[in-house]
Amino acid sequence: MVKGAQKRMVVLRTSGSDLYEQAYFVLRDSRTQSAPDERSMIVEANRILNENLLPSKPKRKKTRVAWWLLLGALLGAALASALWLLLLH
Repeated sequence: MVKGAQKRMVVLRTSGSDLYEQAYFVLRDSRTQSAPDERSMIVEANRILNENLLPSKPKRKKTRVAWWLLLGALLGAALASALWLLLLH
């Protein structure tokens, strides 16, 4: 058993989410600072969630690459067909 170890934790219970029931935030030891107010804790929690949960790259870029690959394949097939017709006749 560890003596003298005490952590303060904030539990956020959500009601509108289908994925998450609760979120836990463990506060740093703030012996030198005063306790943060509720608004600053919410702002910091939102910043941490945005950095770690939201995708950094949009999925739209992947579909754009797929469209260019498809266009290149179609143009290549059209060029090969045109050359085949020109050389055969």
